[in-house]
Amino acid sequence: MTKRTVVFWCGVFIIGGGGALLYLLQMVPPHLPDGTLNIRAFLAVLGAFFALSAGIGGWGALALHRHYPRLGGANGRPVAPPVAALRQGLLLGGGAVGVALLAFFDNFDSIIVVTILLFALLAELYLQKHLSAPAPAARANLVLNSRTPRQRAAQRKGVAPRKSTARTTSRRTVNRKRS
Repeated sequence: MTKRTVVFWCGVFIIGGGGALLYLLQMVPPHLPDGTLNIRAFLAVLGAFFALSAGIGGWGALALHRHYPRLGGANGRPVAPPVAALRQGLLLGGGAVGVALLAFFDNFDSIIVVTILLFALLAELYLQKHLSAPAPAARANLVLNSRTPRQRAAQRKGVAPRKSTARTTSRRTVNRKRS
């Protein structure tokens, strides 16, 4: 997913969620004629609020990744993948809906809010670890093609690395040289 697509989807979430939220809050009554809560309208308001906060969070995360690419899981890369901003926006939207539900049911407590945000952070860390991990075949190639620190330093300096000594060979070779 490119940066342009992420910006497009964040814009769709903001416009769609904001428009739906404005419409629902102005035109749809929160209670039915018999005095009970209109569950459909309540769920629609929560969905619109989720879309609006996910879009704003995605755009905010995209702006933060420009200055701090490691927030998006860019380990060793100069730029974070743009899909990480959308994922983080969706997690922020879910956390915002959770906080709104707590406030609606009069269970709004700062400890629970911090717990919700920590769960969102934990989910993001899990997704970053498992979505950006190389495939098993790529991991095998990394292990086979890895160099020792001495070889990497020699390569950086432009000097050819030394040949391996008897200590780095098998035990059988070391034992033959001793006897």
